[in-house]
Parts: sequence; structure tokens; C-alpha cells
Amino acid sequence: MSATTSAVGLAPKFYETRNTARMLLGERYPARMKELGAMVAKVAAGRRTGALDAAQDVVRAADLDGFEAIQVLAAAVELIEPSH
Repeated sequence: MSATTSAVGLAPKFYETRNTARMLLGERYPARMKELGAMVAKVAAGRRTGALDAAQDVVRAADLDGFEAIQVLAAAVELIEPSH
């Protein structure tokens, strides 16, 4: 499987992650995404990598799981394609 095929297969999962975070956070979603998005962007800039790679690095480094990890990944998706 090529990297492009793999990325296409993962895209719906990332959108689902964002939708889950939006549903569970409710009205707190915009503020939380702004906060986490800034952190992910800072990590991405420092490591000279993309938002998704930076988010995955944050999740691993902080040993996040469950909803914490979902929020960080959702913030990366928002950076790439804001939902408005």
C-alpha cells in the first residue's frame, strides 16, 4: 500500500475524531481547539513537521490516551482544515 493510499484511508478517521471531539465538548469546542491548536502548531514549527505528525508526537510524548488524545488530534485536523 502506498503512502497516498494509506493517507486517503486515514482521512475519514481523522474527520471522525474531530466530529467526536466537537460533539463531546459542545460549546467548549472552539476555545479548546484554539488552545490545543496553538500548542500543536508550536510543536510542528519547532520540529519542522506537519500538524498531524506534531499531534501524534504530543500524544506519544505526553502518553495521552482516550479523550485527551482525541482532542489533540482534532486540533491538528482543525489546523489543516478549519470547520468554521
